[in-house]
Amino acid sequence: MKSAWLIAAVLASVVAGAGGGYVAVQYAGQQPAPAKVEVAALDLDGGTDHSADLKRQADEISRLRAELGTLQVRVENAEKAGAENAELKKQISDLHTRIEALKASGGTVTSNDSGGGTTVAPEANTPEFEAAVAAAIEKREAAQRAERDAERQKQMEEWANQRNKAIVDKLATDLSLTEVQKTNIETILKDQDAKRAEVMQRGRTARDNGEEFDWGAEMGAVSTAAVEAVRAELSSAQVTTFNELLGDSNSLDALAGRQGRFGPGGGPGGRGGRGN
Repeated sequence: MKSAWLIAAVLASVVAGAGGGYVAVQYAGQQPAPAKVEVAALDLDGGTDHSADLKRQADEISRLRAELGTLQVRVENAEKAGAENAELKKQISDLHTRIEALKASGGTVTSNDSGGGTTVAPEANTPEFEAAVAAAIEKREAAQRAERDAERQKQMEEWANQRNKAIVDKLATDLSLTEVQKTNIETILKDQDAKRAEVMQRGRTARDNGEEFDWGAEMGAVSTAAVEAVRAELSSAQVTTFNELLGDSNSLDALAGRQGRFGPGGGPGGRGGRGN
């Protein structure tokens, strides 16, 4: 469009002389300047410029790495503290044990043998102190064992009484026992219990001493003796029925049904094993 105006101005200057040329030039100067065209920078790879995003990513990675390093240090410190705490807890537990042992022995002050004064407990971390603690612990454990043994003995006696009653009731019903026979058989059963307890004690002693002990033979002998004692109380007709009731068993426990099975903790039921 600008070229056309220039041509027109030149023609006017030729026709009108200098005056026309002047008008043409003035007219051309009044034309608006062409608009500037801004050209965006081209991405030679055909994509968008990601430099800003990459920088942000790099900054975020650096921040996360720094945070990770801080956490690793905290973890290492926590693990170290955990090991130290475990050791401290063990030491505290040991101290509690010693304190309880001293309490069991009467505290830090104990009476002497003559009864005319007191003696102070030995200083901690000395051989005397360790010996006192060991003695106190042994005393406490012995008391606990005695308590358990007493409870077990009580349970065994209750079980034996129930078993013996079941045996006498069975014989009284099937053999039509007299009152005298019932009393005598009850005595035989109690005697059997006493002998079994004696066998148990000898067996435990043998075990503790590392000696052989034939539980089966010892208990079997007690059971056989009790069976023969009962037979001696019966008439010929009663013995026949009695033998039928026993069958292949050689123990009165077989007549007690469920009550004749092993007592609390595997009590004597006519069976046994080796003592060690």
